[in-house]
Amino acid sequence: MQHRLFYLRLTPILFAAMLVAAMLVGAAIVPMAPQARAQSGPQLTFVITGLRTNTGTVRGGIYSSAAVWTEVGGQVAVCTSRVAGGTSRCTLTAPGPGRYAFAFYHDADDDHQLNRDMVGIPQEGYGFSNNAHPGMGAPSFESAAFDVAAAPYTSRIAALYGWSM
Repeated sequence: MQHRLFYLRLTPILFAAMLVAAMLVGAAIVPMAPQARAQSGPQLTFVITGLRTNTGTVRGGIYSSAAVWTEVGGQVAVCTSRVAGGTSRCTLTAPGPGRYAFAFYHDADDDHQLNRDMVGIPQEGYGFSNNAHPGMGAPSFESAAFDVAAAPYTSRIAALYGWSM
């Protein structure tokens, strides 16, 4: 009877120890999350000028292919930054060297969307890498694309308002 009581008292301790060991082994096998991997790539900084107000947030992201260019969720890295003196500095880390294109908008009212008028013309600032100008929609991925090596990358972009061609 004593052996059985000892076994019943020991079982929860053994179970907890085995559970902790399994969690530790499992953590070593699970691949790193994409956000954690992205920390090892080149740092990209975009200095955005010509913003009309100092309110709200600049929201931007880099895209790695024309297939998802300017689509929500198509970014491989994103950034947010505040505005001061009509300028914002948006910094992010690319997954690695490669060809990317950057797009941003100035969410002046912090409602997480680019406000447009009834015709669809943007009412908040926006822009693209290489200061690429849109036509009847976003510029092509190729016109905004730039190459990033392992070194840090910095670019200046002028904010656009309304219908810019």
